[in-house]
Amino acid sequence: MQPGVHPQEIDRLAALHALQIVDEGPMPELYAAARIAAAVAAVPFGSVNMIDRDRHYTAASYGAPALHAPRELSLCAMAILEGGLVFTRDAQVDDRFRDKPVMRMIDPPIRMFAAAPINTAEGLPIGTIRIYGDRPADLSCVQRQALIDLADQVMRLLDLRRAALDLEHYALRDELTALPNRRALLAQVPEVVTADASVFYIDLDGFKAVNDTLGHHVGDAVLRTVGRRLAGLVRDQDLVVRVGGDEFLVWCPGYVDTADFRRRVDAALTEPVWFESHRLTLSASVGGVCAAIGTDRETVIRAVDAEMYVAKARRSAVS
Repeated sequence: MQPGVHPQEIDRLAALHALQIVDEGPMPELYAAARIAAAVAAVPFGSVNMIDRDRHYTAASYGAPALHAPRELSLCAMAILEGGLVFTRDAQVDDRFRDKPVMRMIDPPIRMFAAAPINTAEGLPIGTIRIYGDRPADLSCVQRQALIDLADQVMRLLDLRRAALDLEHYALRDELTALPNRRALLAQVPEVVTADASVFYIDLDGFKAVNDTLGHHVGDAVLRTVGRRLAGLVRDQDLVVRVGGDEFLVWCPGYVDTADFRRRVDAALTEPVWFESHRLTLSASVGGVCAAIGTDRETVIRAVDAEMYVAKARRSAVS
């Protein structure tokens, strides 16, 4: 383990990143926590901070601008290492603080300083509640415990926020394929199209026979594979949606040639799918339309669905 690194640094960083708080913009709730922390100690400055792999990230700051700094400059990193409240009555004369470069960079200078770690339920410190003042001061036992309690409340707040993000994510995802679902389509594409797009509707050919002869567990595996392959065909800005059953919709900003898209879908799906001892070769019917600015979204979806059935009828006639 490197000096200055938490003994469970890998797990600590994983817990921090899972919360999706770093670089996510201001959170009013965290600002309130920073303000309350400063009020508890009657000092002008309070903040909520995250200690990332190589930097100190200020998620909310009261009394001073939110500053981000290299981790080696962070006084809060001491609380991460020590695993408890770090306090000094006067940082300017405290050997733990006075020689650190950041002490010469802050104006007004840091005198009283305290940082309480924000710990996960597993005891992993992801950040701190920090306060400081520009004159020496003591903290009573009650004030110190209040900072520790406030850090615990911030952790609960971050956990609730993460749970809400998870709920939103899963509400907009297809449970089987993990692709965006119809709710995601309606959320991301406005009711009236605001930018030209190419839209494709894809329906697997003969999929019902897979479920009927091999079982739904094989059908589910096929759908997951198809979802991955379709997602791999498109650009980052394109939206691949599982509409339902064996049907998928792809919304592509700008112009995409329908014939070329069909060829790419055919190439992706004709690659055999292996599941257990089963070797399956798939095909699909693909309808495509252009969605012009000002067009109603539902009109576009109905039109591309109809084009898909036209393509399926052509396939049936050929076969």
